[in-house]
Amino acid sequence: MKTTKYYIAAIPAFIIWGLFSLVLKPIHEYPSLDILFFRVFSCAGLMLLIAFLFKRKQIRETVEIFKAMPKSEKRKSILLNIGGSAFLMANWFTFIYVVNHVSVKAASLAYLVCPILTTLLAYFILKEKLLKTQWLSVGLSISGCILLSYSDIMDMLFSIIIGLTYAAYLVSQRANRGFDKFIVLTFHITLSALCLLPFYPSYGVSSSNRV
Repeated sequence: MKTTKYYIAAIPAFIIWGLFSLVLKPIHEYPSLDILFFRVFSCAGLMLLIAFLFKRKQIRETVEIFKAMPKSEKRKSILLNIGGSAFLMANWFTFIYVVNHVSVKAASLAYLVCPILTTLLAYFILKEKLLKTQWLSVGLSISGCILLSYSDIMDMLFSIIIGLTYAAYLVSQRANRGFDKFIVLTFHITLSALCLLPFYPSYGVSSSNRV
C-alpha cells in the first residue's frame, strides 16, 4: 500500500499529460504566446485562489521559514525560485510551440529525453552518485535517442530543448528545500504571470497574426 499511492498519483499524471496534446493541436492556428498567456494567467489565478482558500497555514509557515533564513540562504532561495519560474515558463512555451508548429512526436519524445538529462544534471551539478547499472541505463537511453535522431534530427533537437528546460527546473528545485511544494509552485507560476503581463498588450490576442 505504501507504493500503491505513488502509482495511483503517477498514472493519472501521465494520462493527463498524454492527452494534453489533443487539446493543444486543435488550436494550433492561435499564436503560441497567446496559448501560453492563457495557460499561465489561468493557472496563476486558480492556484492563488486555492492557496488563499485552503493553504493559508502553509503560506504563513513558508513566510516564517523564509524570514528565519540567514541572508546567504535567502539570496540562494530567491535565485532558485526566480530561476525555477524562468525554466518552467520556458518549458511550457517550448512544449506548446513544438506541439503546434513542429510535431506531437517531438514533444512526446522530449519527456523520454528529460529523465536522461535530469540524471546527468543531477550528477554534474548536485554531485549525486550513480551505480554502474544506472550508468548502463543512461547509456542505453542515450543510444536509443541517437537511433531515433537518425530519422529526424530536428525533432530530436526540439525534444532536447524541451527536456533540458524541465530537467533544469527539477534540478534547481531539488536544492529548494523546506517549503511547501504547492506554495512554491504557486509562486513560480504567479511570478511567470507577472513577467508575461507587460508583454500581453503587444503580443496577446490583439496581435493574433504573431506566432
